[in-house]
Order: sequence, then structure tokens, then C-alpha cells
Amino acid sequence: MSVFAVARRVRAYGGHFLLLAVLTLVTALLITAVPRVADRLTGQGLREHVAGQPVARRDLTYTTQEELVPRTTWSVAGTRASDLDTVEGRMPPAVQRVIGQRWYAARTAFARLTGPQLTSDKGLVDLSVRSMGGVREAAGLVEGRWPEAGTTADGSVELALADTVAGPLGLRAGNRLSLSIVDEFGKPLKTRKILLVGVFRPTDRGNGIWDSLPMMLRLTPPEGDGEPFLVVGVTADRGFDALATAGWPVGFSWRYRISPERITPAQLDALVDGLATLERTRPAGLTLTQGVDIPLRQFAESLAAARTLLAVIAAGLLATLAGLTLLAARLAARRRRAEYVLLRARGGSTGAVLRRGLAESALVLPAAAGVGWLLGGLLPGEGSQLRWVLVATLLATLALPVAALAGQGGGGGRGDLIGARSTAA
Repeated sequence: MSVFAVARRVRAYGGHFLLLAVLTLVTALLITAVPRVADRLTGQGLREHVAGQPVARRDLTYTTQEELVPRTTWSVAGTRASDLDTVEGRMPPAVQRVIGQRWYAARTAFARLTGPQLTSDKGLVDLSVRSMGGVREAAGLVEGRWPEAGTTADGSVELALADTVAGPLGLRAGNRLSLSIVDEFGKPLKTRKILLVGVFRPTDRGNGIWDSLPMMLRLTPPEGDGEPFLVVGVTADRGFDALATAGWPVGFSWRYRISPERITPAQLDALVDGLATLERTRPAGLTLTQGVDIPLRQFAESLAAARTLLAVIAAGLLATLAGLTLLAARLAARRRRAEYVLLRARGGSTGAVLRRGLAESALVLPAAAGVGWLLGGLLPGEGSQLRWVLVATLLATLALPVAALAGQGGGGGRGDLIGARSTAA
């Protein structure tokens, strides 16, 4: 059976094969495109859902309690900075893959800040001193300079404040202040001199470095009457070490932000399970604060319901296309029934009928399915699987020969020829 003979028969019955080819193409396109479109829209919705959450819910924050460190400790701030990699390394792999930005900060406990500029009409002010990386890259100086050495020749700790904090307090670069640990009556127990060396302004207030609480960019108002305002300033590592070794309680925090761009629907379940295990895998002595698992669980539940509905709709469409394909194959077989009867009458076997129909279908339908698969692959997204296209192509290719074989049992046409052949036998 030559290819040219098969091609001539396909051309002679071009209308039937065109209909079968179109149905096969649409089926392959549907099988390929629907998962990709669903994946793209799901991923877009997932990223928007996570990005729309408050930043505090997207952060995984590990903190230590504020406590005293041995006076013999040489480097306090720098030593714990390396734990930024250690803590992340203990997270489940699914969580590690979605971590975007991360920050480390060393902080002192709040202590009473006093000075000539902090008059009584401004209320009480408590200061926490932080040492953290990335501040210089995220802000520009308004006046003064950045803390460089950390301490001055007279032992003062260098400090920089945001302009939104220094301005309301009437502070400027060069002001000398005092930081004291006080008892419940406000009596100083321990005091350290502070030199305000610089005032800075963030270049981008949306930068995640400013989101740690209490915020560095504003005065935190008192919680009640007689309570102090809370202020956060930055210093160099050596300035922080000077306070830590002088008896100031200090704590540390490691903050990791979930990046919406790194989350995909395929890894959603693994990510939710990984977040659930964070509390069990956290290092000893650290407290974990996170809230991103709640919106992710809510989205996963909504996604499961949407996928069920989509599966029902897709199954209905595929069933309709399968029925149309079978109907078109039966129609083509019925129109050619006389040809198949004549083939049998001339000594052709059932296998010959099958081979003829299979050869004609194989010449047209796999190519149509391939075109549908390629067109569907042009759409953005993931999730389509070639094996289902191959299965659909195989079934569509077999539809015509099976319909031709089944049509031999019907009435009409040249059945007398088959009967005569059977009598002669």
C-alpha cells in the first residue's frame, strides 16, 4: 500500500478527513492549552494573593530574648550575623526555595534617652540601638555622617537617626545625649554617652529593611500615660559591642521574606507543609513569628475547589469532542461502506479494511494533533502533559478503522458480494 495511493484516497474524501483533522486538532489544543492557561492564571492569582498580604505576614522572623552577654566577649554583633545562613539552612527545602530578601539585626533593650534637646514637654524617650547591614544602601544622609568607628575617643557610642525621628525630637547631627538603664522609679542604674553623628532619609520607604518592629522611620507613640516614646537608631558593630559588653541586654533577629515571584502552584502544597514544620525545626533558643501559612492554606483550599470545577468542565468538553469525532468517523465509514464491501469481495480480509482505514487516518490525524499541541504550547504556563495528547491522537486515529469494521455488520450496500464470497468458500 503506497503512500501516494493513501494520499489519493484522503484527497478523494477530503471533507471527511478535514472534519476529523479539525476535531483532533481542537482536542489536542484543549488538552495542551487548558492546563497551561489554568497554571498561568493560578500562578498569577497566587502571587497577587501573597503580595497583597501585609508584609508582617510574609516574614519569617526568628528572635532571641534580650539578655546580658559576658563582658569578655570581643565581638557580639558580627558573631551572630553568620547565623543568617545557619537558620535558613534548617528550613525545609520547599521554604528555602521561596525566600527572597533576608535581614539580620542586633538590638539593645530600650533604655532612657536624655539630653539638652529632649526637654520635658517632649515627653519621655526610650532608645534601642541596632546594628544591621543594608541601611547605608537603602538611605541617604541628610546631615552628618554614618557611624564608622562605632565609638569616639571619649567612649561615646555613635548613632544615626532617621529624619522623621530626629526632626520631631529637635535633634541634629553633633548633639550629645545620654542613654541610661533606669529602675521602675526612673533612677539611672547605668549610663552611656551617645553622639548623634548623622541623620538619614530612606531612598525607598517600601524597602523591606524598614519593616522590622519597632520601625526605625517613626516615633512609636506611648502605650499609655507616663509611658515613653520608642525610638530606634543605628550604629556600627563596634558601637553595639560597646553597649553589649557594658551590661546592656541585647537580642538578635533573623528575618526572611517570602518572595511571591518564587511561589508556583505546583509547589504550594509542599510549601504549606514546610511552613507547618518550621516550629519543630527552629533552632533552640529562638522564637519564630510568621503568618504566611494562613493565606496560603486559604488559597490552597480555594484552588482545590476551582480545580475540581475545571476538571468537570474539561471532561465535558473532551467527552463532547470524543462524541463528535466518533460520529464523524462513523459518517465517513458509512459513506464508504460500498468501497469496503467491494474490498472484502475481492478477497480482502478484515485486516485489510483495518489497515486501509488506519493508513488514511495515520496520514492526517497525527499531524493535526501535532499542530494542536504546538499551538497550545505557545501559551504561557506549565502543566500540560504530552502523554495525554498522544493518547487522544491514538484514539482519534483508530476511530475511522474501527468504525469501518463495525459498519460491515450493517445492511445495505454490496452485502451480496460478501455473501457470494462466503458461499464460494
